[in-house]
Amino acid sequence: MNAQELDFTEIAPYDDSQFANRIAEMVKDPGFEHAIKWVLPSVDYNQFVNLLAASKTKKDFQVNIMQKFLEQLEANTSAGITTSGIENVKPGASYTFISNHRDIVLDASFINLCFLREGMKTSEVAIGDNLLIYDWITHLVKLNGSFIVKRNLPTRQALDAAKQLSAYINHALHVKNESIWIAQRQGRAKDSSDHTQESVIKMLALSGGGTVAQNIAGLNIFPVSISYEFDPNDYLKTREYLLRHRDPDFKKSQHDDLFSMETGLLGYKGRVHIAFASCISHMIEALPEGTDKQEVYQRACHSIDCGIHGGYKILSL
Repeated sequence: MNAQELDFTEIAPYDDSQFANRIAEMVKDPGFEHAIKWVLPSVDYNQFVNLLAASKTKKDFQVNIMQKFLEQLEANTSAGITTSGIENVKPGASYTFISNHRDIVLDASFINLCFLREGMKTSEVAIGDNLLIYDWITHLVKLNGSFIVKRNLPTRQALDAAKQLSAYINHALHVKNESIWIAQRQGRAKDSSDHTQESVIKMLALSGGGTVAQNIAGLNIFPVSISYEFDPNDYLKTREYLLRHRDPDFKKSQHDDLFSMETGLLGYKGRVHIAFASCISHMIEALPEGTDKQEVYQRACHSIDCGIHGGYKILSL
């Protein structure tokens, strides 16, 4: 089944025609109002709602709402964001940005903030459905250009979901001409071991209509590193790591995810650096014809890891 035959409504971001209705639904939710007043204690909520209502497109929303919010967050919870290698991102091109994963919300958000400041198009962001605890969160992330990754499904359903997700990513890249962001692994690295999960690359390669190597090369994978001087969630990650070590069946609660999001947003991060490597498609295209697909997966993972690890910046004094 090709991308044109699939219905992506369930997982895709809202398109511009849906903005007015979805914003109207979101601002009526008492949970949304409570969250906004918690994160922005000095906000005039009615004025904020009017600003939201004036956003008719994703670009309006990201420039008028998200960019201002993220810049305020940067000023209040960090010592500033610096970048390197952003000139390697060609204007107008569509990429699959893959980065290490430290913070549930801010990894992709800060990367997109860098694009907004440069007048470049932002990327659509992969977000797990385990984080969509309330309807207003679903509305907020889909208004902001996020697409949904279905988690914790039975084997057969998981395969169907992976095929749908892969097809959507190809659709976003090649039909919508949008870049996308996805973490190199499911879940944040609790032990700071940033190695690309092979299953992520296998999922990405499910669509494209060619060989595994051709499908991966066509994704224009672009490694990105994000370095935080301080991780507000470090103690929560350590706790989860120890609990999983003691009990392999340990499962986080929805409250745990919500608290991690809140802690990551509001906690102090110190200096933040985002390093853009370069697109790895040429490395995959250079593989000999007929290369075993398992080796292709391994080469892709290795190239991504090298790009990410090479971009780390030591920020501590």
